[in-house]
Amino acid sequence: MQFSTFDMLRWLRAIANAIWRQVEAFGRLIDEGTPPVKDRRD
Repeated sequence: MQFSTFDMLRWLRAIANAIWRQVEAFGRLIDEGTPPVKDRRD
């Protein structure tokens, strides 16, 4: 199976978007589970 450069770029962009969505969701999960830094320092 041959991939053109355009196909590869489209694939990479789709994968990057999927990973970024996971990172954002994981970041929100951590934000909800941990108190703000200034509260933790006191």
